[in-house]
Amino acid sequence: NENLEKDAEKITIPTLLAWGEKDAETPLAEAHTLRERIRGSRLEIIPNAGHFVFQEQPSAVAEKIKNFI
Repeated sequence: NENLEKDAEKITIPTLLAWGEKDAETPLAEAHTLRERIRGSRLEIIPNAGHFVFQEQPSAVAEKIKNFI
């Protein structure tokens, strides 16, 4: 229930947002909003994953991180 838009605008470093496609806790609409607010960020949507994308799809997340850095 937090609105992080103002805080997101303060981020000034390259940022990867790895988001579960089926995240019911924090929907994809929030991911797109954060992507717009964080200058230079990249949004990667992980298929068949929910809120705990890093636990549900660790290999996919690791690959996205590897490609990002």
